Amino acid sequence: MEDRRSHFLAHCLAKTMLADHVGGIDGPCSVISHESSGRPVTACGIELSISHSVSSVAVAVARSGGVGVDVEDLSRAEDMAAVRDILCSHNELRIIREEGCDEIDLLRLWVAKEALVKIGAATLDGFRRVDLSMLLLSHADGTQATGCRWGVSCGDVDLTVWRDSRCVGAVARTVRRIARERQRLSGCGADEVDAIA
Repeated sequence: MEDRRSHFLAHCLAKTMLADHVGGIDGPCSVISHESSGRPVTACGIELSISHSVSSVAVAVARSGGVGVDVEDLSRAEDMAAVRDILCSHNELRIIREEGCDEIDLLRLWVAKEALVKIGAATLDGFRRVDLSMLLLSHADGTQATGCRWGVSCGDVDLTVWRDSRCVGAVARTVRRIARERQRLSGCGADEVDAIA
């Protein structure tokens, strides 16, 4: 029942965010359908990604480029030790040993790599080939407090990972070089991603 409630809430949030981008909730552009893989798609080509856990939902909407979002409850951190060897690159495993990273750090890697899967920048069976060591190196600026946020850029992918008192989440976004250069020159944020957790 909790999973159904989170699923419903996530789709309501997605519909609301999409309506903000297309100028209303009643038009054909605000319709959300799903590919056979489960990936949400819109009739007007706006990129949309949805994720939910038992107690958290996350939605990302982008006007251009790909976008993927993933969210997991902090309670899932206890499951991460079991998947560490299929999740982590050799470099990430080394940093985990040397820096004393914990299960929540592994959960951050998990959601980040899941978000990359959703934009096609990684595959589930290829997690070990994706090296996000920078997320682990920023693990302990001493703050395990709520409201932590980390950001990494790799080529044409921008990745933002956050943690609050209930969950860990990540948004991955492919940014076209032309759009990025135009934004840099004009200072305009027209291609921003909206993400809510």
